[in-house]
Amino acid sequence: MDFYFIGKYQELPHRIKPSIKKEGDNMKKKQILSMITAITILAITGCQKSPESSIVTNKDFDKMVDLAENSESGTSEVSGVAKDFDVYQTTISDESLGVTVNVDAKVDIPKTNQMSVIRIRQREIAQEFLDKVIEELTPEVELFDGSIDLPRSKDAIEEEIQMNKDAIKSVEAEAAQGVYDEETVEIYREEYQGRIDELQEEYESAPETVPLRTVKSDGRFHGVAEGLEENPESDFYNWQHSMTPTASVFYGVSNESNGAYHSLYAQNNEDYGNGLIYQKSSSGQLGHVSVMVDSPVLSGEVWAPSGEPLVVIEDGELKESEAEPLTISQEEARVQADELLTALGLTEYGYYDSGVYCQVFEYTEEVLEYRKIHVIRYFRDIDGAFANNEGGMKLTDEWAGDEYNKKAWPGENVLVYVNDTGIVGFYYLAPLEPMETVVDKASMKPFEEIQEIFEQMIVVTNAREQLKTTLKVDRVSLRYTRISEADSFDTGLLVPVWEFEGTYEGEAKISDQRRVLLTINAIDGSVIDPDIGY
Repeated sequence: MDFYFIGKYQELPHRIKPSIKKEGDNMKKKQILSMITAITILAITGCQKSPESSIVTNKDFDKMVDLAENSESGTSEVSGVAKDFDVYQTTISDESLGVTVNVDAKVDIPKTNQMSVIRIRQREIAQEFLDKVIEELTPEVELFDGSIDLPRSKDAIEEEIQMNKDAIKSVEAEAAQGVYDEETVEIYREEYQGRIDELQEEYESAPETVPLRTVKSDGRFHGVAEGLEENPESDFYNWQHSMTPTASVFYGVSNESNGAYHSLYAQNNEDYGNGLIYQKSSSGQLGHVSVMVDSPVLSGEVWAPSGEPLVVIEDGELKESEAEPLTISQEEARVQADELLTALGLTEYGYYDSGVYCQVFEYTEEVLEYRKIHVIRYFRDIDGAFANNEGGMKLTDEWAGDEYNKKAWPGENVLVYVNDTGIVGFYYLAPLEPMETVVDKASMKPFEEIQEIFEQMIVVTNAREQLKTTLKVDRVSLRYTRISEADSFDTGLLVPVWEFEGTYEGEAKISDQRRVLLTINAIDGSVIDPDIGY
């Protein structure tokens, strides 16, 4: 099982839960939370079996395009592709693999006359668009250069010192129970004591309180290599340069302004995706901790009220914040979100769905405080058909001759967070740029054939060793998704696919948040692995 996390590294003391304070006071601990979430998600997805089937292997892109152009291979009339399936209901069970699938789903067909095959690439975040976001979301807010490190307060450093001391005690207690041998205990002890020594040295020159920021942001993108050359001691640019030295970034943050803190981060990054993230909070800076522009809904950064955060608090309390209530309706929230997209000129996106989610607000060893927010999601709308990559992102992590390649192409997402204080989050992630139409009116397999493939593959693709899993499929949709082209990481094809959405439950202990459970190419019936890109 491989863990894949792209972000600023922060050591996590042994079984000690981090706390998150205001920006500058202890931002590093917020990075721990993001790391835990990412690792949990990838631990889940990394354990899935890869079935050996001609449906999954031996993809032939030229053949797929030929099928899309061949009217005899299926139907190009979207309304007729599943004319006998308003609802799809069935139960599938395989005791040997421990998987049960309950399907009771509406079959969604887009109101469009045709679906095509379109070549695309990722669009850069233009300086003009960044200017517009600053104007719309922080019109009267003074933004400062977020790449400049602020010293931590003495209280924050003392807290981390105590965390490391507690970590030593925890290891020693488990060693007494036979969990660790003395050699392992000594390794842990030296590691944590070394960190304590570093922190005590930092403590000597630390201020009692964190100073306000004073260096104003110029509002411009800056190359990471250039930023590091000008600021060689900057933790921000050292981190960015260690990940992707060729990227360009903008990072602006505010001091407290009318009871709120603002942060705005944008990047153009050929390795891990282009994106822009805005956040506002009355509790302090939420900050930015990762170069991966993944969807916060899919990564678990926000979670449904019926579920729980992926980070577990031992002997602690999960509590809703009173500082930022949520009493406005979904309709009122959507009006604000729609107006923002219109003001930003994002007319190529259509409203997809919205829901109430929870987001970490304050986090200590004793309490995880969260705020409730409306999350309004938008996807690219192509003549009435949505395009997305909710099933995952394309990843490559391999040696190519003497060069090592680690790259990711996340799915395109536009999300707006709203609560009673207004818009508190805006995510513009991995935007696409259409290049040309490869097939204007694609021929697609009838749903009867897709149904057979689904019933064959849903079980084996979700089997987990020695764990029983139940899947509930409640939505089946015909839409576009991005697949890769042969020998090209940076371009892809938008193709019509069938996506089967729902939830997991059972011994696998997987979050009950809704997700795409299986994606099938509507043209050739192949199962699409989003991590590979086809």
